Amino acid sequence: MKIIRCPVVSSVILYSLLTTGCKVANNADANRTSVSVQSSSHFISTDKQPAGNNATAQVPAANSQSDRQARRTGQSVNIAGQSNNRPQPPLPGNWSMVFEDDFSGGSLDPARWRLSGHHLGIVGIGGNSSQNVIVRDGKVELIAEKRSMVFASKAYDYAGAEITTFQKFRQAYGYFEARIKYDVEHGVWPAFWLMPDRGDYGKKEHQRESLMRFQLGDYSQPVASAILKVRVTGVERLRGHERQRNKTNYNLSVHGLLSDDWDEATVTWNTRPAFDPLWLQQFSSSENGANLVNDIVPGQDLEVDVTDYVNARIAAGKSAGFALTDTFRKQKQIVLGSKESANYSDQPRLEIDGNILTPTDDAYVRAGNEFADRNYGDLAELKVKTPWKNTSAVDKGGMEIDVMESLGIWGGDQTQHAMHWDYYGPGHPNTHSPRISQDVSDDGYHTYAMNWQPGRIDFYVDGEKTWSYTGGRVSRVASYLLLSQQLGGWDRNADIPDGFQAATMYVDYVRVWSGS
Repeated sequence: MKIIRCPVVSSVILYSLLTTGCKVANNADANRTSVSVQSSSHFISTDKQPAGNNATAQVPAANSQSDRQARRTGQSVNIAGQSNNRPQPPLPGNWSMVFEDDFSGGSLDPARWRLSGHHLGIVGIGGNSSQNVIVRDGKVELIAEKRSMVFASKAYDYAGAEITTFQKFRQAYGYFEARIKYDVEHGVWPAFWLMPDRGDYGKKEHQRESLMRFQLGDYSQPVASAILKVRVTGVERLRGHERQRNKTNYNLSVHGLLSDDWDEATVTWNTRPAFDPLWLQQFSSSENGANLVNDIVPGQDLEVDVTDYVNARIAAGKSAGFALTDTFRKQKQIVLGSKESANYSDQPRLEIDGNILTPTDDAYVRAGNEFADRNYGDLAELKVKTPWKNTSAVDKGGMEIDVMESLGIWGGDQTQHAMHWDYYGPGHPNTHSPRISQDVSDDGYHTYAMNWQPGRIDFYVDGEKTWSYTGGRVSRVASYLLLSQQLGGWDRNADIPDGFQAATMYVDYVRVWSGS
């Protein structure tokens, strides 16, 4: 493995690429360093801080040829004193696996993943598209392609993909790794990285989601068209300082429900069904935006093509259920008509091949200790709102950590590690490794990892240490994981050739251990 020295990016160039698509985090938030693992089918939640010392001595990696091959293929590595019953980091130590996804199912696990991170936006020059995330053959595929789309009220010429564990899984310290390969195309920007998540998401009692269900018992064969229509009957008014130019003020996404096990007379926040993290459609609106797309306007019908989802539910003998939520925490309430609305035109409807279905069930649910067990299924309106709190600021101990990021213009088997902190903009504090030239693997995959301990981060590729960063500014804030396949970046990578069509980032697995 070769390490190639590359020049430090100047603040002027850095600011330019950040403003065209930075990994945005906002201002200060209270510092917390707790560890939180969301409950899932594999692991138990824990708030226990992993053990760790300020030691800076190097730890020998698994460097034999067989061990390097094991890292590339995702097999267990032989480390003295460790069991091979489960995968382990290529380092001696006391490790406990707390997160693993090998993408063995047919869809993204809603207990682990969501589309996009903590803010309504995305790195690079492509919008974030749910169509560009595919789980199959034991891996997740993230696709960047030349396709016009609208995301967060903004029109894009390209579509990318980003999935994260925000509000699902976060951890400070431990060993983090992912096995990845990607198509080498000028313009693509694949990355495996982390952002702070202090676990403070605002006042829970302000959060509301809406649910609706349509029975499909009269359909046994695939339909040609299914369009969901939901009417906006009101929005929470903005205060003066919130009317910033070109700022998206409202957000709503529509998701397919994964369960029929609910009804409007009993459903509550605590019993609500899970929904697919890949939205069927995302809507946004701005009250003061030049050249922005405004979808959410009182009196307007939000229309969603749900044909593929409805056909899948017909084939499974299930109803068609939908969740409406604000995954980007814009903290402004959106009011929608329900089936109890006095005005028929305000009621939700599902138009299938020209026939109109009305919901058999619809309700909104509300979070918070006082409201989470209450039922709101008999009301004449549905509500969507999510509170905001600056949980992901990169100051006060927080840090963006780029375990792996590559640019297509560099060619194959090239990567680097990087960190950014305190703020984003001209001259913001940051550092990065030299560019790393990786050994060519038989199948194109490489395992990218970091060992994050208090005061030190060691980075690895295929089990070999490639770079270290030490000091008091190493992040001490629990962070969430991001996998992104974007377009753009720096080094003229954003000058995408006219012939570009599509490129895929393949992720075989993601694993996280606590310990040291």
